[in-house]
Parts: sequence; C-alpha cells; structure tokens
Amino acid sequence: MTSVLDLIEPINWQAFKDVPGRGNWLEMLQKQAKIPLEQADLAVITLLDSPKSALTFRQKLYSHKKGSANQRIIDLGEWPAKHREKLSELCAALLTKGIVPLVLAAQTTAACAHLAAHYQFQKALNVLMVLPTVEWDLGATYTSPTLLWLKEQHFSNIEHLSVLGYKEYESERAALSYLLRLGYDTLSIGRMRDLGAHLEPIVRTAQAAIFELDTIKIPSNKRAYQSIFGLNPEEAVRLAWYAGNSEQMQSMGLYGLQQTMTWQQAELCATMIWYFAEGFYHRQQASAENCLKYYVPVHEFGQNMLVFYKNKSAPVWWIELPQTLYRPAKLLPCSAHDYQEALKGEVPERWLRFLQKR
Repeated sequence: MTSVLDLIEPINWQAFKDVPGRGNWLEMLQKQAKIPLEQADLAVITLLDSPKSALTFRQKLYSHKKGSANQRIIDLGEWPAKHREKLSELCAALLTKGIVPLVLAAQTTAACAHLAAHYQFQKALNVLMVLPTVEWDLGATYTSPTLLWLKEQHFSNIEHLSVLGYKEYESERAALSYLLRLGYDTLSIGRMRDLGAHLEPIVRTAQAAIFELDTIKIPSNKRAYQSIFGLNPEEAVRLAWYAGNSEQMQSMGLYGLQQTMTWQQAELCATMIWYFAEGFYHRQQASAENCLKYYVPVHEFGQNMLVFYKNKSAPVWWIELPQTLYRPAKLLPCSAHDYQEALKGEVPERWLRFLQKR
C-alpha cells in the first residue's frame, strides 16, 4: 500500500542555483535532503497553487542564513494539487514520526486539514490562532473558516484555544462572549500589545499554531481583505519565535495567500519560518534537574500552595496545576509577573480558568 509520504515530489534544486551567498538555508536544505525523513525535526510544506509563488517563497527562504544550532530541517516542496485532500494525512504522518510540520498555504481552509491531523492521535489539543476578526457570520467582511469549522464541531477535542490579534471593532460580541464562556484566551491586537513580553506564556501553552495572514499588515499587499490596522511583521515574527520555543508546539501553519506571492509576502513567511526554527532549537524544558521550584502560600480554592518552576538558565516559568480525581498534575506556562503577583496575594487568573476546566 502506497504511503502518503511516497507522494512527495523531490525539489528541483537547479531552479535555485542563483540564490546568492553561502552558509544559507539552500546549502543546509540540500544536505538535509539526503538524510532519512525520520531524522528530521522540522518539515516545510507549501500549498501555494502557483509555481511562481512557490519559487518566490523558496528563493527568499533559501537566501536566509543558517541559524546558530545544528538544524535538521527538510523541505518537502510544493504539495501536488492532485493530492490536496491528503494534506491532513501527510501532517499526521509527520506528527507520528515526531516531525513538526511547517505549512504555508494559499487558502485558509487548508488550516482545517492541518488541525484535523492532530485529532487522529490527540483527544485534548491546545491551539493558538492569530486571526483578523472573531466572527461567525459568513456574510461578514472576514470570517475565519477554521474558527467556524471548530465551532461547528462544538470545539470537540479542543482543551484550550487562544485567539490573538483580532480587531475588536470588527469582531462579533456574541462570538467573543462564547469563547470566554468556554474559558479560552481572547486577546485583541491592543491587549496583545499591552501584555508585551507577558504574551509569551499564552503562546507557549499551545500545541498547534495557526496564523491567518490577513491579521498582519504586509507592505504592497493587494489581497481582497486588508485593513490598515493589524499586527506588524516584527510582532508576527516574535510570535513565531515564541511558538517555536514552546516545548509543546508540534506544528505551525501560515494561511491566506490569495494571490501570486509578492516579495514582501515571501519575506514575511520565510522569516516567520526562520524564527520558528530558531525558537525550536533554543527550547527550554521543565524538569527537576534544570528548574528551580518556588512555593507561594495561598488559602483559597482548596489550595495550600501555588507551585512555580523557573528554568535555571533562562527566564522561563511554569505554574503547577494540581492533580484531580481524573487528571494528573500538569505544568501551565506562566511568567515571572505571575509569580510576583502571587507573592502579593494575587492568584493568576489564567491558572484559575485552567483549574476550573479540570
């Protein structure tokens, strides 16, 4: 029986012979193409519906210099149009092998297949979505097909959802209230900027990251929907680094390129993937050996102590969710600010919401 991995078409490296420089991703990826798939950590996949767009994107990605770590990344090329219905199967095959799929697709609907891949072996998924609006109405200026798909499934298999970057003035109040009632994180673009570095633990909670590119202001962009307001490219790149740096993150997708890709779009997407990879190879894990443990007395919610962990070599924090009758203890990403507020007697609000869902 033919495996979905056998449908991958090799890249024509000769098409990129004019990419300038040495020590770049072209040089690295050509070498990595010779290793067994099972030895890779990350895999780039595109569904751009245009040979010209695929070429433009790779010319930009390949020109980026190799990062600081010994990276094991493969480029699986443009996924053939005749096999598009097998995207979910492809992502699932990679995830099963412990490989992180990095998907770039023209259509936002491809994100549904991306998330469906996780459902094949995960019954409780934490998802990060970066969206321009939160809206259920198909007649609205912009409605996320992925968010609508999750709603139609009543958010089954979704343990937690973080929706970031939306514009408050274009989002439906009923939709936002619905997500809040489920205990999910919803942060408009303004609230994201207010949080600054404290945003990192929210991203670090997720296992799959979905970016709808209409959220990001791209210069010289001529897409059908593009507001003058939105995340700037630097903010998007920072989120991609946070996502890659999360020890829980298993996949990332960039969706919503509805036209022939411009150099500006190619630079944004290539740089987000580059920073995700950099974050990935600088991950910090929580363990008894590499963390300091802090106890903060509390006398609420049936708890005697809040337990915090801090990585010894980096400013990365977690807070412990206590064991329940049905679930073991679990570490929830948090910030140094959460620890400092707990010392003042303020129980972290996100910890409370996660505790209630247990």
